Amino acid sequence: MSSLQTTLELLGLPLLCALSAGGLLTVWFLRRSCRYLLWQALGMLLLGVAYVLAHHVQVPWSARWMVDWVLWGAAWAVAQAMVNRYGQSLDAYVVVSSAVCMLVVVWFSTVAEQPAHTHWMVISMAMGLVLAYALPLSWRSTVRHHQDRWLRGLYSFSSVLVLLGPLLLSQAIFVPMVLALAVMFSALLAGCAWRDGASKPRTFGYRDAATHLLNRSGLDVVCGALPAASGITVVVLCELRGKQQRARKASVACSALTLQFFAQLLQRSVREGDFVARIGAEEFVLALRDLDMAQAQALVARIETQLPRFSLLESCRASFGVAQVHEMDSLDMALHRADVALYQSKEEEVHGEPLVSVA
Repeated sequence: MSSLQTTLELLGLPLLCALSAGGLLTVWFLRRSCRYLLWQALGMLLLGVAYVLAHHVQVPWSARWMVDWVLWGAAWAVAQAMVNRYGQSLDAYVVVSSAVCMLVVVWFSTVAEQPAHTHWMVISMAMGLVLAYALPLSWRSTVRHHQDRWLRGLYSFSSVLVLLGPLLLSQAIFVPMVLALAVMFSALLAGCAWRDGASKPRTFGYRDAATHLLNRSGLDVVCGALPAASGITVVVLCELRGKQQRARKASVACSALTLQFFAQLLQRSVREGDFVARIGAEEFVLALRDLDMAQAQALVARIETQLPRFSLLESCRASFGVAQVHEMDSLDMALHRADVALYQSKEEEVHGEPLVSVA
């Protein structure tokens, strides 16, 4: 009975990791834009491989560095999935520094011939530090719904548990518990992606040909009859136009390349689950989910600060109108208020005021 239980554990846990990765890839295939699901799927596959190498395959003690690197890659993939969920990414310098530290640990443990228990204690602490690095990045980000709070709480608990690995490795339940928490985190992450990813139109009739953003028809589809019911709380109307030349009274239209670049900037500035659309020649809309007005204004301010950094946008000016979406508002009603705010911002621009107005 004991050997049967051990066999089921050795085969069942890696299989559970593989099934979890398969579920994540399925949700990603249906949602496509949720790239953090790919990172989490990679992390789960690496965890399963590391478990098999450490418990099921007779790996020579001299080759234990393979398991170390697989575990390190799994920790970084899970941490990247967590921060990428909130539109951020891990610092490349931190990744390189962590890799160098891992090289030192592996080399020292090989040369010094440390006992297996001591070696795994060091690796557990290294993985915990990698996971903990993502905590401040994720906790500073905006919460979209209650599942996000559960997601952060579960990730934080798992990180603390791995950090305490040196004290808990002697417990037989420790490794299965960590893998079970990883599976639960994957399921919760997939649930968040499923909830965020309202059916996005993929046909060419719903996409703008020049920028590949949603067009007005596509925006109507994703927002529905009542945008608030889809979690959309704020809409931002943006207008990009050329600066007036001294010799001309009228402003010069922005080039197609400039419009495409501005569209990419808008897409990079929003989170997964938010929508960006082009509804006019130089008009764009951001449909933001689960944000209040202060957070939406902060997002617009971040976009404005990035505009002067790019040479393509030097000859253009952007104005923004921010409007809150009420419970019974249609998309047209919300866009009308945003349009009024946009007009006010352009009037204020004439008098040298900021280019953002709210309604």
